[in-house]
Amino acid sequence: MGFRTKAAGVLALALTVSVGTAYAQSGPGKERNVLMRSMLQDAFVPLRTMAQGKAPFDKAAVDSSFALMLSITDKVAPMWPPSSPSDPAGRFGSSPKVWENKADFDAKLVSFKSVVQSTQGLAAGGLDGLKDAFQKIDDSCNACHEPYRIRLR
Repeated sequence: MGFRTKAAGVLALALTVSVGTAYAQSGPGKERNVLMRSMLQDAFVPLRTMAQGKAPFDKAAVDSSFALMLSITDKVAPMWPPSSPSDPAGRFGSSPKVWENKADFDAKLVSFKSVVQSTQGLAAGGLDGLKDAFQKIDDSCNACHEPYRIRLR
């Protein structure tokens, strides 16, 4: 094997490792964690805070939270390609059950979007409606998180 062949092999291996590392750092696992974290912090927490009476009801914040949940749901749905790794820096990841029961997992994402859409008007109507809507959304989140999310650290 000549020098050029060895050099090409080393370069190919280095590129493979580099691309694989970059994919793990910025692939679907990382992207879905970023989106799900935003769903929690920027949409879910404001609703929960109001529903628990820790913040006053704010219709604009409710509307914003619902719009964000719907937007993120549309973006995150295709982010579970076959056997895509979890974000190694993430606190949570996807259980292998996602791919073992992909049809059920996908149905739960569709169901979540439906729950958000169907409760949006209820939540915007006032605190009592928000409490009911929030409980339904929380239940829908848990219906997916319980079987399909795992703690990584």
